[in-house]
Amino acid sequence: MNVRGVIAGLLFLPITILLSIAVCLARPFSRLAWPSKVMQLWANSVFWMSGIKLQVVGEEHLTAGKPAIYMANHASMIDIPILVAVLPGHVRFLFKHTLMYVPFLGQAMMLLGMIPINRTNRTKSVESLRKAGERIRSGIDVIIFPEGTRTKTGEMLPFKNGGFLMAIQEGFDIVPVTIHNSREVCGRNSIVTRKGVCRVTIHPRYETTGFTVADRRQIMSDVERIIGSAVQLRGRDNAAPVIELGHH
Repeated sequence: MNVRGVIAGLLFLPITILLSIAVCLARPFSRLAWPSKVMQLWANSVFWMSGIKLQVVGEEHLTAGKPAIYMANHASMIDIPILVAVLPGHVRFLFKHTLMYVPFLGQAMMLLGMIPINRTNRTKSVESLRKAGERIRSGIDVIIFPEGTRTKTGEMLPFKNGGFLMAIQEGFDIVPVTIHNSREVCGRNSIVTRKGVCRVTIHPRYETTGFTVADRRQIMSDVERIIGSAVQLRGRDNAAPVIELGHH
């Protein structure tokens, strides 16, 4: 048994609550910097306690200063801290609206500026995407899990088109991201972790300039293929740096 992983799971919610309180106290002083620093501290604490390490491939594709929508596959609860730890600058997530009702976690996500999306209600879904567009224009990168929920089998689910429509209409680039092995170190619905290495592959930017809404299926197919191409890779890119969070 990974004792550190059990402890990390037990402390996950208390740490989230304390850091959320810190965000509330810091908000009057900074709209962007403090929440982002708090999120980084939260992510680093998760990996430091659990003993999970990250192997990052393609960091050269993280271009700061140009707004983007990051799109990643989704298999585990730990995907969120993985992306917070790896991606630079100010990032926020679109998350399934039902998570708002999870005690403490939902409140923490709202306090940190995350954006709930209700895909069963078109009007509310459009409003969430509008808010996401505003965040991107203000200098915050938005992270979307285009599958809409965590996979149960490890195979990627069909992509939803909302984020792609926003990217086309607003002219935002898409940065595909592949997270590998997160399901193995932390189950789909678990907050108890196992030691291991998760690989994160940052793919080149996919520019949407010149595309129209009529092209959305082509873009969805391209991005799905790019992300999926690295999901099942094993034993490759072993020369990539392994980052032990909390110590760098």
